[in-house]
Amino acid sequence: MSDIIHLLPDSVANQIAAGEVVVGPSSVVKELMENAIDAGATNVKVYIKAAGKNFIQVVDNGKGMSRNDALLSLERHATSKIKSANDLYTLTSMGFRGEALPSIVSVSNTEIRTRTKDSEIGTKVEVAASVVENVEEIVTPQGTIITVKNLFYNLPARRKFLKSDETETRKIIQTFQQIVLATPNVHFSLYNNNNLIYDLPISNIRQRIGYTFSRKTKHIDQQLIEINAKTGIVNISGYIGKPEYAIKNANQMMFVNGRFMRHPYFHRAVMQAYDKMLKPDTQPNYFIYFNVNPKEIDVNVHPTKTEIKFENEHDIWQILQVCTKEALGKFVIAPTIDFDNIPIIDIPVANNTNQTTIPSTEFDPTYNPFTNNRPHKYTTSIKNWEYLYQQSRQNNTQNTLNTQQNNITTQQIFDQQFTDEIYLYKKRYILTTVKTGIMIIDIHRALERIIYQQLILQLQQQECIPQQVLFPETVELQPDNFVTYVKIKPDLEAIGFVLRPISQYAFAIDAIPAVIADIPNTTNILHRIIALAKDNTNTINQEIFEIIAAELAYHTAIYRATPTTQQELHHIINQLFACAQYTITPNGKKIVIIIPENELLSQLL
Repeated sequence: MSDIIHLLPDSVANQIAAGEVVVGPSSVVKELMENAIDAGATNVKVYIKAAGKNFIQVVDNGKGMSRNDALLSLERHATSKIKSANDLYTLTSMGFRGEALPSIVSVSNTEIRTRTKDSEIGTKVEVAASVVENVEEIVTPQGTIITVKNLFYNLPARRKFLKSDETETRKIIQTFQQIVLATPNVHFSLYNNNNLIYDLPISNIRQRIGYTFSRKTKHIDQQLIEINAKTGIVNISGYIGKPEYAIKNANQMMFVNGRFMRHPYFHRAVMQAYDKMLKPDTQPNYFIYFNVNPKEIDVNVHPTKTEIKFENEHDIWQILQVCTKEALGKFVIAPTIDFDNIPIIDIPVANNTNQTTIPSTEFDPTYNPFTNNRPHKYTTSIKNWEYLYQQSRQNNTQNTLNTQQNNITTQQIFDQQFTDEIYLYKKRYILTTVKTGIMIIDIHRALERIIYQQLILQLQQQECIPQQVLFPETVELQPDNFVTYVKIKPDLEAIGFVLRPISQYAFAIDAIPAVIADIPNTTNILHRIIALAKDNTNTINQEIFEIIAAELAYHTAIYRATPTTQQELHHIINQLFACAQYTITPNGKKIVIIIPENELLSQLL
């Protein structure tokens, strides 16, 4: 029997490798930009046409390559980044595999122009499907210019399955953004069909974020909170978005040692720090930078090098969550509330020129309380009482006039500042003036937040008492959810649930915590608890408490009578602002909004 194992030609091997390295035009842009950064470039320009399908060019002013290096770079596993396997544990470069450029040239027509600083003449190399067609000396600036044309021209099936030009262009822009945010010390430019899309000068990280996303989100740099944590395991820095600016399609990026990465586990740490602070279906912006010892991470997981393994992953998760929570708590993330809008009591200034007299009293010196003698009875004959009545009326009239004048003066002062008067609008909203405009509070949502805050304390500090239900409800679960239910059943029973198994994957609710006795959707609460526990790696007790409190607060607030008196409204405001989080409900809906004065005035113009 003849041998059947044989070596594949380099051109075929490169095309196979290209299947993982070169997914589309955005992959080409990524690899070429990273090569430029590794070459020490301080200015990188990217040009694309037809969404990169027909033309991609990356121009850098890096160290360049000699003629031999330019030709050797086309070979698989040819790299200047590492020399031995041990170098994988001390990586500081973006690339190291030596697969990117050979993979690109195997599926395109590629031209390389390059010159080193010490050479007066550069080198031009033309390659088509891994075949070198031309090598010559040329005049070219220091650095490297790589032009990729007709991507996947020799793989029609791959080219056919590329997305629309709009989609591929969007992917290129996302890739460009990921790289420019990782290296703010490099000047980057991006041109699409000869139109300048980005021109990002060298700057600090916050400025680079603002320059990069100013078109999508105006003043994004003003919506960010700085985070910072320095430990022996990891240094974390960057910015997270304020909860009130959360959006549906947020910009969320993480970087480690200057390299963009995707890490769902760390993403969950950030999102749990925002728990109960976001509106439904919204996500916060964040740009988080990790700096760790290269020996404690592994970037050699996937050819795209965006999946990173951390040696101390769980510890970093906890540090990330703590520093995110600290940043959210440290900065004012809610509209400014004016606590100095209480009218100042006018205390009269002492006048030392006025003469003071000692008050005199009258008494009967002959009165003896130990005798039966009755005290002398003083009598006074009242005369001219009509005059006294008339005088009293005049005094009252004068006091009324003085009061009106004082009110006018006070009102003038309030016009310049603000009042503490509050108004009830449509039995649903509280309206009051603050320093910057008009503040509107949703009463039902305010009650929801107040009740939630009270219940959290009650559930944490007091023992929950079970209350028997008249008609037990049945809950049926999928097998995977039932496994989670068995795991958290002791926690459920500890807070007041009495659950009785009735079949393999079903149980009956015989009793519920007394605090949720009036809530009709007990089964929905249990389903939510189980779903949360299924995805949660930490203890579930606190999350159970929060779910119960949120549900009860929501339903209780709906059925509670709306306050109407000034005293009741003031009480609601005081209780609301005593809460740790008073701008949104536990479900993320807005409670308080402030309409700036300039917006009100603009409506009158």
